[in-house]
Amino acid sequence: MSYVTTDVVLFTIRDDTLQVVLVERGGNPPGYALPGGFLEEDEDLDRCAIRELAEETGIRLKRTDLRQLASYGAPDRDPRYLDRPGERVVTVAWWGIVPNLPEPRGGSDARRALLVPVARLQGRRRLALAFDHALIFRDALERVRATLENETIANRLCGVAFTIPELRRVYEVVWNCSAGELSAKNFERRVRNLEGPDGFVEDLGRVRAGGRGRSLRLYRAGAGTRIHPPLLRPDGKGEGGRIGGRR
Repeated sequence: MSYVTTDVVLFTIRDDTLQVVLVERGGNPPGYALPGGFLEEDEDLDRCAIRELAEETGIRLKRTDLRQLASYGAPDRDPRYLDRPGERVVTVAWWGIVPNLPEPRGGSDARRALLVPVARLQGRRRLALAFDHALIFRDALERVRATLENETIANRLCGVAFTIPELRRVYEVVWNCSAGELSAKNFERRVRNLEGPDGFVEDLGRVRAGGRGRSLRLYRAGAGTRIHPPLLRPDGKGEGGRIGGRR
């Protein structure tokens, strides 16, 4: 017999860092985990993900805020069922990246909820997660980074009006690269080539004062959803952050 759950990997940018929502479990197994829980009878998977996120963290999202990531069903992924032959828990994971998240607050069976920089879930001294949530987190992190290459979701993380350097900073934060890796000149050229009401960005016809007496043009998110050719991540070889080239 298989039981079905959903888990949510929800990212946001806060304090100029990419962060993810976690809960501290109040039950067995203890420790930190992604928000999620069991599918109720006659409940759609995405509705389950949204409900569990709200119950455990107080964060309420729309169905369009989340995307399905993958399914995970290894027989040993849930230690509560190791001594119950023939039973397992299969989870359907969801991911999203949204701006201006409220402060999470624990509820339901979550002792507390919190935002954690993704760097704390990586490296030798990383924060341990229950179940197979470390794998789900890694898959979701790669998915959001890859999605920024091909889709215009970064412009929704910049506010109503933004400059191209502010948009570039979203990419630097999500891709975990420095300003030197992501060429400012190449980035602006590519973004300007995707400018227009139905493109990546739309010029507002206004400026904002920048550093050294410069004025920076203000933009808002365009209606376009795809980036073609894609904005590729820097290759890490010190080439100034190629954008749109071959990898």
